[in-house]
Amino acid sequence: MNSLLKIIILICLQFAVSLGFAQNYKDLAKDLIKTKLESELEYDWTDALLTWAIVDNFERLEISKSDLNKIIKFYQHHDHKDLVVTSPDLLVSVIGALKLHDKGFSFKNIEKKSIDFILSEPKNKLGTFDHVGTEHRFFWWAPKTSFFVSSSIWTDSLIMYLIPSALFARKLKNEELQKFVRRQHKVFYSKLFDGVLYKHAYFLDDQILYPQGKYYWLRGNAWVLFSLVELYELETSKDQKAYYRSLFLELTQNLLNFLPEKGLFPTVLTEKKIDNYVDTAGNSILLYSFLKAARLEIYNDPKLIKRLWEGLNKFIQKKDNDTYLTSCSGPTTAFSYYWYYTKIVGKKRNLGYCLGPLIMALGELERQSYSLELN
Repeated sequence: MNSLLKIIILICLQFAVSLGFAQNYKDLAKDLIKTKLESELEYDWTDALLTWAIVDNFERLEISKSDLNKIIKFYQHHDHKDLVVTSPDLLVSVIGALKLHDKGFSFKNIEKKSIDFILSEPKNKLGTFDHVGTEHRFFWWAPKTSFFVSSSIWTDSLIMYLIPSALFARKLKNEELQKFVRRQHKVFYSKLFDGVLYKHAYFLDDQILYPQGKYYWLRGNAWVLFSLVELYELETSKDQKAYYRSLFLELTQNLLNFLPEKGLFPTVLTEKKIDNYVDTAGNSILLYSFLKAARLEIYNDPKLIKRLWEGLNKFIQKKDNDTYLTSCSGPTTAFSYYWYYTKIVGKKRNLGYCLGPLIMALGELERQSYSLELN
């Protein structure tokens, strides 16, 4: 077989694989989950969105019972009296447990420790929770993390503590907690939105926004949109739903000004020319948020959805019997300078908070019977 023919066959095979991804959301989801669950999950924010996604889409994507059982065993393993919940990043894992509760499983210690954190965690001067948690320690023998990080709010928290709080407010019919939930976006908008996009973090004492300058973290703005569609769905007040919708539309309109001529959003959004790269976690969160927004009749842009879907497909790789989503920007802290996000934070593959939103997006694609063809 000559080399030209080999190249033609290889191109055709690659196209067929990509087209298969576009046409069969269930198989792609199952392949990604199978590969990811070969490694251990962590009880924190990094894998919380993945466990949430698997439980929420178990029936819709026909995820195997053995993979769901791994998630159940994961929660059973952590459902003990010694479980520690001391920060929003640890709290968010309760979402998967609450979703499993709806399927007949009970994780009493996880739920108790989680609601105890929400009801007892001291609020800062803004009436919100500090993102690092006042009692959080990286190890039992280490100083409190708040000793190193001053009082601050981060866009991450709009998922990490706000969605669990909203779910508990509904579950417990707690009106005070519901009022707390409804106040949060107003505070975050007033402090983190600078008229263009949301900054990653606001430090209360110094009144400083990170990153400084006209630079914006993609994933932070994606967290905001993600939070808004989730809260919109849970909300019963027409006025509050209208408020969430207005925030969603304003942020979306501004965000689209930073969409490149081709491809996906970069990890740092700016009008300046800088070294940059695509973060598939941020783009997966956006894809899910826009798909759900379309279903909830908040906002619908089929061309944007198609653009994000086709772009993400280019970062899905198969190797041997494994399937990976590549170019996932790693965990971050709030940092003053943009180059931290582009040069210091590395790229990995199959991170839980990268896969979770993609699985959710695949569930929405299946749910809405979306037909997307690759060019």
